[in-house]
Amino acid sequence: MNEADLNYGELVQTLAKSGDDILNNLTPHDYRLLATGAFNAIMSGERIDDIKKQVLYQADQGINLPAYGPLPEGLTANKMHLFHMAIGLFGESSELLDAVFAHVDDNQDLDMKNVTEELGDIEFFLEGFRQGIDKTRASVLQANIDKLGVRYKGFTYSDEQAQNRADKPKED
Repeated sequence: MNEADLNYGELVQTLAKSGDDILNNLTPHDYRLLATGAFNAIMSGERIDDIKKQVLYQADQGINLPAYGPLPEGLTANKMHLFHMAIGLFGESSELLDAVFAHVDDNQDLDMKNVTEELGDIEFFLEGFRQGIDKTRASVLQANIDKLGVRYKGFTYSDEQAQNRADKPKED
């Protein structure tokens, strides 16, 4: 498969490590490590979402901190827009993770209505962020394809290439 023949969906399907490969190498310890990380991310996401609601949407969540000094120097409307979009993306991603974690760890049915809603919210914040940096979805996807083409020679996944990250300059 060459770069010209790839569409983004096929690229993801080709390069995402398969669930079979993950499961075949998963130990109980490794699973618990992943689960602990997921739980912590979910809790962080819930907290940032509460803070976003209180600060950006003026919905009191009962969060109080001591008074601070002036706003950071150089703060602009665009910077605040990007901050809002990034916080929203983090919060919505943690909500998606929460739904998937319940499906995986508690063996609950995957709540497709909720998953679809969270994916839509993620798309909303991604689009808002792209608009804030004057990028189109197509240009971002192309940049990702270009990067992955360097990382994965021939667009073929391997753990070694994932670890070596040929697209990242080596630090001395």
